[in-house]
Amino acid sequence: MYQDAGGDIVRDIDFINGWLNQLSLGTTTSEAMDEAMAGKLGISIANWREHLSHDEAPNADVFHFIESKLHGHYKLAVLSNANRGVLERKIPGNLLGLFDERIVSAEVGLIKPDPAIFRLVLERLRVAPHEAVFTDDHQAYLAGADEIGMHTILYKDLAYFQQELAGLLS
Repeated sequence: MYQDAGGDIVRDIDFINGWLNQLSLGTTTSEAMDEAMAGKLGISIANWREHLSHDEAPNADVFHFIESKLHGHYKLAVLSNANRGVLERKIPGNLLGLFDERIVSAEVGLIKPDPAIFRLVLERLRVAPHEAVFTDDHQAYLAGADEIGMHTILYKDLAYFQQELAGLLS
């Protein structure tokens, strides 16, 4: 969304990650980050929030898969490097209800890929690392889960995820 708003991700990656980490740890507010991003991009806060709104639509196919194939058969958790209230804003209540646990980094003071946040998820789900699968679309976030013995899948698209998950479950 930063790029779509006119930014240069490569040039500004440290700036973006710095703000994302602060937000994810709960040390800043969404409003402050919005102001910083809009200022860096030279656009209005309203314009920046329009880009955010477009990017935050849930992936209907992924949620359909979770609901039809995973929910009720496996313990499920959503783990997000995010600020308080983001999950509720991004994921409608009926879809958020598919998860047994919801862990938001700003609420627990830990962020991916810290192995401690994955231990927290396992503790809350009451499962052992070898019984768990973690997926994320950021390769770097898989490291903490790998370190403690969880299975990991780099999310590329739904078809790839389904294939990799089927391999792990067979």
